[in-house]
Amino acid sequence: MWDGLSDDKDYVFGGRSFSIYEVTGDGLKLVFDSGSEFEEVTAEILPDYFNTSNNKLSLDNRSGKKGPEPESIITGSVDGKTYAFIAIERIGGVMVYDITDPVNAIFVNYINSREFDVEIKGDVSPEGLCFIPAYDCMSGNNLLLAACEVSGTLAVYECTNPMPDVHTHVLGGYESDADNHWKVCADCGDIYDVEEHTASDWIVDLEATANNRGSRHKECTECGYVITVEDIHAEGSDFDYDFWNWSDMRLYNQEYSITSAASDEAW
Repeated sequence: MWDGLSDDKDYVFGGRSFSIYEVTGDGLKLVFDSGSEFEEVTAEILPDYFNTSNNKLSLDNRSGKKGPEPESIITGSVDGKTYAFIAIERIGGVMVYDITDPVNAIFVNYINSREFDVEIKGDVSPEGLCFIPAYDCMSGNNLLLAACEVSGTLAVYECTNPMPDVHTHVLGGYESDADNHWKVCADCGDIYDVEEHTASDWIVDLEATANNRGSRHKECTECGYVITVEDIHAEGSDFDYDFWNWSDMRLYNQEYSITSAASDEAW
């Protein structure tokens, strides 16, 4: 039984993501949802405390309930880009997404100033967020404030530099060797989608004739790499050249004398 859940009741999972809706003439249209990304990020960064609660450090404590439990959300502009800041109430911290293009919103950072050596230490359970733009701040920097209800603290995060640039890979055509194919980002050189070749059926390049050989090959169905090539035997003659034992054949002029009509001399 998950902590706080009864065996004799049915439950549904709570919200574990944030969504962006477009206001249209017919109502609201969903254009983006972060899905399971909050839990994927926290599992990678804080694997020993995955889905822990805000007053307990036990692993998976919140997995049967609302997981990280996104709480409040605000937006702010940093160096010409618009970001969404989402407070994570249970394990703590703030998720940061670039929502400049709402349809293609993308995760850029996870900030967590909670300390995990004891149950409640540092900034635990951010509840309310406030973004202060640089032009309203005496320091001249963008600030993000997080009021943390369990620790009773106010976390202040200063955005002194641009948020990390999100690199969009530009993948060209396939590159290949004898075993695999892959794609390379034209900008950064990173290699992606490495896979073994998948052979096609035989493809005829040159049809065989009665007297001439043809050729055919197999290629990878994904990248077109030529895996193997072979000849097609000539098909128009049934003559089997290997049947004859040429050493048994004798020239006719060794068996017979041929007399010319103009002379009695043998050739």
